[in-house]
Amino acid sequence: MEPPTSTTPEPVRAIVVGAGQRGRTYAQYALEHPDLFKVVGVAEPRQYWRNYMASTHDISSQFVFEDWTTAAATPKFADCVIIATQDALHADPAVAFADLGYHILLEKPMAVTKSDCLRIHAAVKRNNVMLSVCHVMRCSPYSLKLRELTREIGTVVNIQHIEPVGFWHQVHSYVRGNWRREADATFMLMAKSCHDIDYIHFLMEKPPRAVSSFGSLVHFRAENMPSGATDRCLDCPVENDCVYSAKKVYLNVPPIEVSPPSTVDIGSVNAHAVEVVPRKSTVPWYNGDRSAAAGYQGWPLSVLHDEPTMDSITEALRVGPYGRCVFACDNDVVDNQVVNFQFADGATASFTMVAFSEAIVRLFPVQSMVAYLDLGPG
Repeated sequence: MEPPTSTTPEPVRAIVVGAGQRGRTYAQYALEHPDLFKVVGVAEPRQYWRNYMASTHDISSQFVFEDWTTAAATPKFADCVIIATQDALHADPAVAFADLGYHILLEKPMAVTKSDCLRIHAAVKRNNVMLSVCHVMRCSPYSLKLRELTREIGTVVNIQHIEPVGFWHQVHSYVRGNWRREADATFMLMAKSCHDIDYIHFLMEKPPRAVSSFGSLVHFRAENMPSGATDRCLDCPVENDCVYSAKKVYLNVPPIEVSPPSTVDIGSVNAHAVEVVPRKSTVPWYNGDRSAAAGYQGWPLSVLHDEPTMDSITEALRVGPYGRCVFACDNDVVDNQVVNFQFADGATASFTMVAFSEAIVRLFPVQSMVAYLDLGPG
């Protein structure tokens, strides 16, 4: 009898639909593990990032598309598709590619309405394809170990979880940026915190019986605009005293020492004042590490311009949405929200999302989130 021969499996072939930050990040796996994964197609309306993906992954020109509908109209040429479009644009491509027999990696949230979630679910079921939604927090070694330990120790009775968004991240994404309006994207809890709601479910391992929630847009409103401020930061006479200044966040000339507002008392001018402190800020942009002045070209500068430089970012601030005063934008999503959960066995959980922090962190069990365990008798 002849000895068995080993064959090296072909790498999984993928199409990337949406070559933004998330799409490019997931595609990076192909560069790090070319024997396992290969990007063979891209659909992206922005020419710069479409060309970037084609060049970086050596994609044949016949599989480089401006929109996903053209890719879907092409005879099947890959095993799976990574869908990383804007939140409200997930459902249609997911259903279309499922109907073509593609397995799907879908950036969170799955969709922004229940009906679209059900459409996607029905499509993957009838076509017998795999669907994975990128709730990546539950897949980390930390998360898996944490759940393993809570299972061993006892029953989780209460979870307290806080997501401080970071005041500069809030103004970039949810006041000036793509997720500032619910009608154009989705509501804040879905856009920013669906990871966190999923994580609570991941640790509790059971669905809630009752949920209550309160949220509001308190701070980033026109009536809170400082006296003397203008609609744009570049020509604002009080910009130097504003912690939200687009010049500080994106241009950073020179690096400064700054902390976020020490109060959110909307009736006080102190809510808008910079407090200079004898330490270096933990915010990398304010340290000059990720600013146009430092030659940095990644996020968030890459959102303002495909090729960030001092000149291109300055012009983007002069004419685009990211140069606007945070109190003169058309934003309507909340800047704070609380959610309370009650589970069938009596366990409870609370979640708080708040914009006004310096660092971007998630406060978890063991680290800072509190998970109270029922250890049983004894």
